Amino acid sequence: MNVYEIITERIIKSLESNKVPWQREWSQAGNSPSNVISGKAYRGINSILLWEASTFYGSPWFLTVKQALSLSGRVKREEWSNYSVVTFWKVTEVKTQTDIEIDSDSPVEETKKRFSLFYFKVYNINQCENLELPKRCREIEKKNIESLPEPQKVFDNYINRTSIPVELGNPSYSPGSDKIRLPERNSFVSPESYYTTAFHEAVHSTGHSSRLNRFVSDKSSYFGSETYSKEELVAELGAAFLSSQTKIDNQPVFNNSVSYIKNWLKALKNDHKMVVFASSKAQRAVDYLLDRKDVQDGPE
Repeated sequence: MNVYEIITERIIKSLESNKVPWQREWSQAGNSPSNVISGKAYRGINSILLWEASTFYGSPWFLTVKQALSLSGRVKREEWSNYSVVTFWKVTEVKTQTDIEIDSDSPVEETKKRFSLFYFKVYNINQCENLELPKRCREIEKKNIESLPEPQKVFDNYINRTSIPVELGNPSYSPGSDKIRLPERNSFVSPESYYTTAFHEAVHSTGHSSRLNRFVSDKSSYFGSETYSKEELVAELGAAFLSSQTKIDNQPVFNNSVSYIKNWLKALKNDHKMVVFASSKAQRAVDYLLDRKDVQDGPE
């Protein structure tokens, strides 16, 4: 058995044992979104609005343009249009007169409260530069997910060879723009989970028309469709293969991959044979990603 067959067999055995609920291996920075200056956590809808940006940029701390300037820093030019929105209610008192008379010939004057909803723009501290941050921000930002040399080298070599842009964001690959998006490495629970996620998106990118041409334009590929589900299996199996080859041997990460695969198999009626089918495509994708010369570009 080669490494591909070993990993595929291991995954199938785990699938058949019906174990492990899938859970995401990356988090929203580990703390509630908060304002840098006040130190207070945003509440209600504002907390929800800022969770995604916390994930994108790997920090729970936000501030306005004016607040960035007060800390001797500024928002990076390329981030100006990537602001988040925080809402607040402004209360004003309005005096009105009523026609009801109470023991008087004059109208009664009443004061009513009027609520108006406003918003302002905020930025994550990782969208800024040269900030002189308060101590509380620096202490929370001590979390550091280390780089693993072997998987980092594989990922970097592939990205440098193909010139695929890698941007901050929820883990994804866009065939249209040919871009990979990943959260900050420090947003993940472990270095292993970061690299398996990076490998997953990198395997997706091998399907681009300029590479292995795995995406078929005349077939439905919307979320949850059979075409989409098969591609997710290919990407996750490819990530498992690459993890094994770069010596990422982490049981929680493997269990998470198995559960992720099981989740997509539901869309394929739990057909375990589909894993074998997808593994052959994943093997081809991994060989391409590793630049093995016996793999040819073009349609499969």
